[in-house]
Amino acid sequence: MINKRLGDLVVSSGKTQFQIAKELNISPQRFNFYVTGKREPDNEMLNSLANYFSVSADYLLGRSSKKEPAKKDGEPKTNTVKIAGRDGTFVEKKLSDDQINALKLIIEQMPDATDPRL
Repeated sequence: MINKRLGDLVVSSGKTQFQIAKELNISPQRFNFYVTGKREPDNEMLNSLANYFSVSADYLLGRSSKKEPAKKDGEPKTNTVKIAGRDGTFVEKKLSDDQINALKLIIEQMPDATDPRL
């Protein structure tokens, strides 16, 4: 069941298995083995996969049809943002609401790019 769910998540992510493997810091072959069912992820990797795709481990295991992981009381909500690097590539980062609010404050204090005084 894990391989079927992983395959669906890879397709819906719009990324290649190679890209995902690189972001998970594992070999592309190892990730492909999970997707094809040739290998089962250990508990640590199962949690990493669930976190990466923002789904519950139960969803990956086929024990639940609900994708979203249950939030623990007091756990901050995270938002995924894309940040452009100097080389033009984008990196996805998960930020808490507090981090998002701090960035908003910084952006509000920045001068407007259309200001003729710049």
